[in-house]
Amino acid sequence: MSTHDLPGSRTLTIHISYVGAVGLHLSRRGHDPAPLYARIGLTAAAVDDGQLRVPLHDFFELLDAAARHAHDPHLGLHVYERFDFADLGVLGFALLSSKDVGAALRVLMRYGAVFQDGDEGQLLLERNYAHMWYRVNAPDLPLSRHDCDMSTAFTLFFLRKVLDPDWTPVAVQLQHPQPSTALLGEYQRVFGCPLTFGAATNQITLPRRVLDAPIRSSDKRLFDIIERNLRLLQEQTRLENSLAQKVEAAIAESLSTGPPRLEQIARMLNVSSGTLQSQLLARELKFNELLDKVRRELALRLLATTERSLAEVTYLLGYSDESAFNRAFRRWIGRTPNDYRRSIRVRLDGNVAVR
Repeated sequence: MSTHDLPGSRTLTIHISYVGAVGLHLSRRGHDPAPLYARIGLTAAAVDDGQLRVPLHDFFELLDAAARHAHDPHLGLHVYERFDFADLGVLGFALLSSKDVGAALRVLMRYGAVFQDGDEGQLLLERNYAHMWYRVNAPDLPLSRHDCDMSTAFTLFFLRKVLDPDWTPVAVQLQHPQPSTALLGEYQRVFGCPLTFGAATNQITLPRRVLDAPIRSSDKRLFDIIERNLRLLQEQTRLENSLAQKVEAAIAESLSTGPPRLEQIARMLNVSSGTLQSQLLARELKFNELLDKVRRELALRLLATTERSLAEVTYLLGYSDESAFNRAFRRWIGRTPNDYRRSIRVRLDGNVAVR
């Protein structure tokens, strides 16, 4: 079941340009990406247009399917190996027009969350080293090995493009467990440095002096124009998230009394129902989707972290009976609440980090 059918997954999305990067990689290797796009409800024209966002769950599924389709167990390591970063659009141009490596990496940290929900990262500085780390804050999604590899290799290949094709980092760590011995050689070939698996974050460590290295394609006028656009996108995202968070908090507070209506939430926020509806429409938000999202996230949390019975969970989500909750949960996840709870317990019990 595609998460295009899951309204609650709206806030866990990624910009379609990252899907396009995977498609370009497949095309270079002689594979048609169109059938893979179709698996998650996209057309090649929509990907080329570059205007959509894709549920993060669908993107992870696309990576797995692309790896199988291309017979490439290291797909995440290879996507950006021969990539033109200008193909990422505004973010790519911002990186390429930055003054120096440090400025480019700070752009990536500052605006990365605009293009991927759940994106967390930071550029940490020591006396002699800089550490750039990244992870996805999406506890209800399984860890994607290809996404870990792809995001880390993004930084690696960008630095090789602007510094030296043979540049290697001091060290790399990856969140996913160590793969089989047969797969380790390619990680060493790509990164060429000491590797750690099963880490808390995905991270590249580089000499701090590299941050001062100038970027040959730097263009201050172009960068200033692009950054203004990035700030507008960031502010638009912030406003959308701010309103959504207020509505979601009010929904969560009133759920146990039954399914809330827009008029009730508007009163809780001290605005008229018409004003709230207009604000939602202006930000392309839908009340029923926000309600579904709150219910879905609360259901996943309660089932994964508490021993509450299905009857209690049903009541806390504002459903009239367990059958209604079961139908909704199947629509969200494609399995029953009990099946999901069992799978979470198995995953948690078996999730041992390997270094």
